[in-house]
Amino acid sequence: MFATRMRLAVAMVALAVAAPLVGATGAVADQTGQSTSQVAQAKKSRTVYLKGKEIRDTGRFVAYGRVEPGYAKRPAIIQRKLKSANKWSNWKRFKTDGKSKYRESIAALNKSGIVCYRIKVAGNKSFKLAYSRDIAGKSSAQVCIKTSKF
Repeated sequence: MFATRMRLAVAMVALAVAAPLVGATGAVADQTGQSTSQVAQAKKSRTVYLKGKEIRDTGRFVAYGRVEPGYAKRPAIIQRKLKSANKWSNWKRFKTDGKSKYRESIAALNKSGIVCYRIKVAGNKSFKLAYSRDIAGKSSAQVCIKTSKF
């Protein structure tokens, strides 16, 4: 009985010490006094544009676009998934050129079906993780290639 009361008293002291660290929203304050949700909101977002096309009638395809603001000679990832799948997987890594643009070849399926691609740019201290948009600025863009066996 005494041990149970002792544990309860220790737990109450721990809560009393931790209470000033928790803001009104329940977010934990960091060393600068900002809550973690405020820090996350302070990050800017990048815009990754994506467009795809077939190179003449060769059966070869490219994905191209740009990353804004300035993302010159930095890494990015092409993600790939079957149209029917739920999960994106990292397929190919590349770097943007000196003008923050990219152009990478992409592959069609060897069987009948639809495969989709999107671009992922990692976040850092100043920017959030970003995924591709199409040139018109839609919220989420992907390039899909439909193949069929004859």
